[in-house]
Amino acid sequence: MSAPDPTPAHIAFFREHGWLAVPDGVSAEDLDAIEARCVRLRDDPDRYGLRMAEGVDQGRVLQSMLELVWLDWKSAPFFGWVQRFAEALVGAPLRLWYNQLLDKPPLNGAPTEWHQDGAFLGDGVGQRLISCWIPMRAVDLDSGCMHFLDRGHTDGVLHHARLADRDCAFGPCEVDPTRVVACPLPRGGVTFHHGLTPHMTLRNRSDAWRQVVIMRFFQGDPPGTQRS
Repeated sequence: MSAPDPTPAHIAFFREHGWLAVPDGVSAEDLDAIEARCVRLRDDPDRYGLRMAEGVDQGRVLQSMLELVWLDWKSAPFFGWVQRFAEALVGAPLRLWYNQLLDKPPLNGAPTEWHQDGAFLGDGVGQRLISCWIPMRAVDLDSGCMHFLDRGHTDGVLHHARLADRDCAFGPCEVDPTRVVACPLPRGGVTFHHGLTPHMTLRNRSDAWRQVVIMRFFQGDPPGTQRS
């Protein structure tokens, strides 16, 4: 049974630990619909103006957005469930900031280094951010499942190194390895994490593409938006 209602246990765990894994969040039908569109983007990137970005150590990742191939994606059942569940976890109404598709190729998919999503958004802004991470297939250590720093959202904003030789302005943050939790998921599983929870994924070492949809939500107005 997919799309469970959030329970008091879910809410308490998220608020204490800064992350939550839900093994049965998204239905197979919704995943099939998302995955089919991911494949369209991956198989014809030039049509959509996409390019395979270089990650660290020559690893690669294709970055895109659902709107490129699915204008009304927010009418699909999974979006409503994700937003309702996230609102229950934070105890406040949320607005979608943006979505992102990350498509890591077999055997050479780039790792995503330790970072906090909300670290670069200004004082107090990261506290209002929550993200949902939805893999299209089951994920494990080989394919690049999520890793979280347990209770890392209570540590405040961490120092992130500046990297002059990369497209991104900031590099990884350092974490205590004794607090790291890996989150393998079955197909249909999702994770939620607080905007200040450090997280990372390993390189895709499996023989299949690792496709993920990420949705980021804000309490109040997201950065760069203003209500008229």
